[in-house]
Amino acid sequence: MRERKSYGEENTFARDMADGDDVRRTIVAHAESVARRLRADGRRGRTVVLKLKLTRRIGPGKYPLLTGARRSPSPRGLQGISDTALALWHAVSPGTRIRLIGVSVSGIEERSAAQLSLLDPVGRRGALNRALDAIAARFGDEAVSRGGAHVERAAPTLSIKESRRRGK
Repeated sequence: MRERKSYGEENTFARDMADGDDVRRTIVAHAESVARRLRADGRRGRTVVLKLKLTRRIGPGKYPLLTGARRSPSPRGLQGISDTALALWHAVSPGTRIRLIGVSVSGIEERSAAQLSLLDPVGRRGALNRALDAIAARFGDEAVSRGGAHVERAAPTLSIKESRRRGK
């Protein structure tokens, strides 16, 4: 089996989006999804990437794609992923209209016991993450979210994700 080089989550919106709570919630929801999969696999990542497809058409079926990335010397958990992705979003010009947004993490490495004790203490946050992961595993990703992190998905994106989920 090949080793994963990155973990990511993206979606195309049903309608074009700009600044606001919907974009922020989408970024946080994507960060949560990526962090959940990293935790499930016992992994962490060092580089957070934000991907944006703009609404301005540059040709038939072609749209500009912006990506931004930030690397950290230490592996990142949920808070680091969402904070970094939000900072990358805030670096984009205000009012930029987008049709697709994605958050991914690369620079994947194993979570060692030393990292757990230093960077992801097994305390309240660890217990919360385990509880949320268990709920999502039993009832689906939409059963619970942090801070209203609900993502509006375009019909094709939603149907693809639902068919993949049923196929597992």
